[in-house]
Amino acid sequence: MERSTQILRLEINGRWSTEDLGQALVSVSDLYNLRLFLELLREDQREWELFYEELRHFPPLRHRWRKFFP
Repeated sequence: MERSTQILRLEINGRWSTEDLGQALVSVSDLYNLRLFLELLREDQREWELFYEELRHFPPLRHRWRKFFP
């Protein structure tokens, strides 16, 4: 997973109620969780691609079975 640090700055103008601020922070948290989920999906996809790439280099199993079961 990417470990870079980035800063999110929010500018608040005008009059905000505590409910408005709370809802804004919940939305930021949801966006962060979505980013984390997408990052995990991308990492999982990369692992599967590497797995299939390595699997291509193995000889087929049916050739090995012929030695034991003619």
